Amino acid sequence: MIVQIRRHFRLILNYIDINWKNSTEYRKDFIILFFDFIVITLLSIIFWRAVFGNTDQLGNWQFEELVILGIFGSTSWALSDFFAGAWQLPEKITQGALDKYLTKPIHPLFAAIMESMQLEETCKGVLAFTLLSIVASVKYNYSITITNVLLSIVILVIGVCIISLMRIFFSLFTFWIGQSNGLNVILHLEDFNFERYPIDIFGKYLKYLLTWCIPVGYLATYPTVIFLRKSENNLIIFLLGVLVLATWFIIVSFLWKRGIKRYEANGG
Repeated sequence: MIVQIRRHFRLILNYIDINWKNSTEYRKDFIILFFDFIVITLLSIIFWRAVFGNTDQLGNWQFEELVILGIFGSTSWALSDFFAGAWQLPEKITQGALDKYLTKPIHPLFAAIMESMQLEETCKGVLAFTLLSIVASVKYNYSITITNVLLSIVILVIGVCIISLMRIFFSLFTFWIGQSNGLNVILHLEDFNFERYPIDIFGKYLKYLLTWCIPVGYLATYPTVIFLRKSENNLIIFLLGVLVLATWFIIVSFLWKRGIKRYEANGG
């Protein structure tokens, strides 16, 4: 097991190296994308400023806290582009493009996802998150600790991995139903923008839905409350996130084994 983990880790580094060289071929475009991310995050902050023009508090959230939530929300979808291959799977399956991955001495699903990563999106998210979180922490004088910052980032990564596994899950249904426009709606969850709002302002049932069924709470709300030291249940949040992540990993692994048996290579 340890040998396989080390082997896949080296493969990930190789994929990152190749993708980075391709991404930095056009450096001006990379810089433009970075500022594009900053603008999107600032628009989220402007939205909350407009909301707080009519109220002093939203639930138990202050404006300054929602600034951090907006930063985490924007960063989450930038990081999810590391697994951009998840929403490209349906096309690869219907066109018989999995052939080249099935002939490689590594897991074909792993290879298909890693080959299509959008590293430039992930990098701009990391850079912008670092810059904006430092600026916000200084401006609003947040009382934060290194432990909470690191744990909030871990929770964010867990959330990104869960959402990516959900994308892979729905992509794999292409083995049974073929290409479907309905799948595209599910795969692009960011279009619903749930992560831009703290989930505890919704009703009890919707809060449970956004924690367990569509766990976008792990993309922004939970990382934010840990970052700002607003929660005393950090360990519980972490363990529940790991549980949800492990559950989705098992489900996706099972579905892949069933689906690949139905795969028809290019040419039948």
